Amino acid sequence: MKKIITLALSVIMAVSMTVAASAAFVSSPSANAAPTVDKVVAEDGKTLELEITAYKDREDLDADAKKAIEDSYAEIKAATDLTTLADGLKEVADKANAKLADLAVKDLFDISVVDGKHEGKLTITIKATTLKNFVALLHNKNGKWEVVKDAKVNADGTGITFSTDGLSPFAIVVNNPADVDSPATSDAFDFTIGFVVGAALFGAVAVVCFVKSKKRVNG
Repeated sequence: MKKIITLALSVIMAVSMTVAASAAFVSSPSANAAPTVDKVVAEDGKTLELEITAYKDREDLDADAKKAIEDSYAEIKAATDLTTLADGLKEVADKANAKLADLAVKDLFDISVVDGKHEGKLTITIKATTLKNFVALLHNKNGKWEVVKDAKVNADGTGITFSTDGLSPFAIVVNNPADVDSPATSDAFDFTIGFVVGAALFGAVAVVCFVKSKKRVNG
């Protein structure tokens, strides 16, 4: 009996840890539409057309870009503390009076140049619906996350302007206290599965205990 109870508790704990680890996202980025480009200014004066691809549309990317955004997703998903992803994120969070435990990624997307590549600094303004409680914009550049230090949300909260010398996956980090937003889409599904599995195991253990206790009484 003790072995059964121990096994059940172990499985429940493992499921709980899996759900906790997924808390790096406010909600699954599979539910988010791509931000839109509002303005692009190239340091060399060239006119550029940029394309933003949401994580949910990653199948539209070429093989390298698709792998980059999927690797980015995996790294975020595995991070129980987002400040370990990028140097400087802790300092930015402190300035925003955001607790480290409340940091979460609200959006993940790829930015690329349409019909070609570009070298040099770009100043970009994008429109997004995921900027509430904004803390930082992260850029996964050549496989390493960094804070985009000059990223600023505009006055009405609908857009963000930043400078970059490279285009690849970007992630929007927000302050997400547990009592403000709850996990959605796939993360909610993960939680539901965890709850159902845990409840089922607990119920099974209870039934076994009841049957054995009844046998003792009847015996």
